[in-house]
Amino acid sequence: MCAGPRVSDVRYRNVEGRLRRYRVRTRRPPSRPVTLRYSPLRHSPRADVRADVRSDVRGVTIVEFAIILPVMLSLICGAIEFGHLLFARVVLEGAVTEAARTATATLETKESDRTAIMRASIAKSMSDFGTAPGKSIDITSTVYRNFSTATPETYTDANGNKQYDKGEPYVDRNKNGIWDNAIPVTGDTLGGPGDVVSYTVKFPKRVLFGFVGNAMGYGSGVIPLSASTVVRNEAVVTSAS
Repeated sequence: MCAGPRVSDVRYRNVEGRLRRYRVRTRRPPSRPVTLRYSPLRHSPRADVRADVRSDVRGVTIVEFAIILPVMLSLICGAIEFGHLLFARVVLEGAVTEAARTATATLETKESDRTAIMRASIAKSMSDFGTAPGKSIDITSTVYRNFSTATPETYTDANGNKQYDKGEPYVDRNKNGIWDNAIPVTGDTLGGPGDVVSYTVKFPKRVLFGFVGNAMGYGSGVIPLSASTVVRNEAVVTSAS
């Protein structure tokens, strides 16, 4: 039985045929003929398989996308979380101001009732942001007799330790010859007519993306937001007719 042509001979003839067609299409001048060099090792089936694998670019796009996708998603989620946080802070400041304005007009209300009114007003304004599970809105208030005692007297921090030291220049607003810090009214959280009340609200915002919260240092899933405002109570107590 006669043996068929060898695989290497068949590949040689195929390569030679392709080169002839290439010469015809490109109209290569006779002065620069194509010389076909045959190498059994180079044109072996195993060598052709390796060459095909090296030149095969199918699937490269999906591999590159798989590498870039985690980074891209992290940046997008981080931007959303940060923007949502800034927006929540702005809304909270407005909600605290509005709730404090309502509280100043209800001097006849008890402390617990006034706090409940403020908490309900703030919760309504912040309903779109969501309170962290198991957390609640915290409201604290400090009463001062007037605006001059609600803030410390201005001073020059000569040594940069962020506190007043004896001998440093200051503005003596009440003309008593000594530097005065803020002087709150002890034992009173509502204040009377004409008193100045400072309200501080802490809102436990829920984290949108857990992994972003972990990266920001809020592994508990809660971002504590805080806002403060200072208002003056109505000078005259109102009553229902």
